Amino acid sequence: MFWVGIVVHWLHVFFAIFWFGGVLFLFAVMTPALKASAPPAALEVGAQMGSRLTKVMAPVGGLTILFGLINAIVFGPVKSLDFLWTSAYGVTVLIAFILAIGLAVLGARTGQVGMRIGTAPDAERPELLARIGRLTSMAVTGFVVVLVCMVLMHFGL
Repeated sequence: MFWVGIVVHWLHVFFAIFWFGGVLFLFAVMTPALKASAPPAALEVGAQMGSRLTKVMAPVGGLTILFGLINAIVFGPVKSLDFLWTSAYGVTVLIAFILAIGLAVLGARTGQVGMRIGTAPDAERPELLARIGRLTSMAVTGFVVVLVCMVLMHFGL
């Protein structure tokens, strides 16, 4: 059982890195590059990214959350719902879980906006690119808070 716990923890960390890293790449590299590109190219790439983001990041986010829950419940100290609000660790787990669900919803919304770029009228496309920038900014902030929660949980808080 010990080795299963290690594998579950490793998978949680792997998918979390993939998810957070993908959002960081979108925020720091792709969105600024799309804004600086010629409109036809930016719009085509933006539309392609939107469809791929949803197909790739939705399962990655879901697996991150799933393995995190398994890690906390099966291999960690969370053995009852009461634990979630009667201990510092439980509250931190609950905050991280709620934020992760919010980030998954935010990611789905970002993918929807990206897919709309390809079919939107030309006049709406710059606003859609700007919206992707705002959504990814919100996601980066959320991921930083989740990362802080993970560090706190490592130290038992």
